[in-house]
Amino acid sequence: MRMRKKKWARPELEACPWAVLDSDACRGRWRALFPKDQPLHVELGCGKGVSTAEMAWSERNVNFVAVDISTDVLGVARRGIAARYGSEPVDNIRLAVKECSFISQAFSAEDRVERIYINFCNPWNQRDRQKKRRLTHPRQLMQYRDFLVDGGEIWFKTDDDSLFDDTVGYLQACGFRPRFLTRDLHASGFSPNYVSEHEAMFTAQGVKTKFLIAAKGPLAEKPDVLMRKKRPAPEMTTLCYIEQDGKYLLIHRNRRENDGNYGKWLGIGGHFERGESPEECVLREVREETGLALTEYASRGVVTFVMGDWVEYMYLFTASAFEGDLRPDCDEGDVQWVDKARLPELPMWPGDRIFLRLLDEGRPFFSLKLIYDDRGVAGAVLDGKPLDVGGGR
Repeated sequence: MRMRKKKWARPELEACPWAVLDSDACRGRWRALFPKDQPLHVELGCGKGVSTAEMAWSERNVNFVAVDISTDVLGVARRGIAARYGSEPVDNIRLAVKECSFISQAFSAEDRVERIYINFCNPWNQRDRQKKRRLTHPRQLMQYRDFLVDGGEIWFKTDDDSLFDDTVGYLQACGFRPRFLTRDLHASGFSPNYVSEHEAMFTAQGVKTKFLIAAKGPLAEKPDVLMRKKRPAPEMTTLCYIEQDGKYLLIHRNRRENDGNYGKWLGIGGHFERGESPEECVLREVREETGLALTEYASRGVVTFVMGDWVEYMYLFTASAFEGDLRPDCDEGDVQWVDKARLPELPMWPGDRIFLRLLDEGRPFFSLKLIYDDRGVAGAVLDGKPLDVGGGR
């Protein structure tokens, strides 16, 4: 469910002494941000913080870090927490802005986290290739192991049966041992249980809450974090930058908070459909996302993305003429004409800035390889020669 943009949220977070907008800068020193040295618990994807506020208020002998990628929802959470504490100081909770997929950028073993909460995360079960985005997927669990103390726990709640069943297997593969498991939390008598807005909604619909606690144990063998018997097939995509009057037509990916590109500004494009050529794909994607029909466009290059076993081949286009009217809405985000001079100030993937620079330099058709790690662009190769990525991290 998409939350409306709240213009007041970020300014309020910037003024809030217990909100952290640069979580990476706190890596290894979270405990120093609290007035008392107490057990440290982390909630991933806290959302509006309904249960977070009650939990932190009720357990004042624990320090909490509530993490979410969206400043809009964290702004709502901040107001809810402030209301719950009233005149009392908010001294045992910190709100942190961070994409949970890269949580190891913000936490390290020095933080000595003793518990992680994951409540009603996106199940990502429509396609097998989406499962790697789950917050309980092995590639996430292996990140959590790095900053959880030995014996540290993961408390996990969900309404989704498939996600719950898969998570049990994920945890076992990553060296976590079950301590409690139920497929009907409310009938189990388990306490304490702080009810979130999603839990209340699903319960009202008659959906049972699945819940488990698993503790970090020894890891005999590092698992295949992709949980696949063979390497995944490379993804095939297109991306187009449509130009007009010194501006690019871009999409601000702000519709789904669990979108891997959430908050980023991108060109127009998407995945190939079976049997499509690059030209057919880009024409279809532009039409679907913008309502425009390209009449003058050019193939500018091929970009190869590599991160571990994941590979994507992206065919890059620019366009200078089109027909039709811009659609008023798009399922992926807000589509806007953006002055090229504004691009440096917009949130973008670091690799995008590299090939945008090549486009603006008028470079002829090129082949660009971008190698990512969990910190950003680790390396680049342009037309077979190493390319300095500068501040690509």
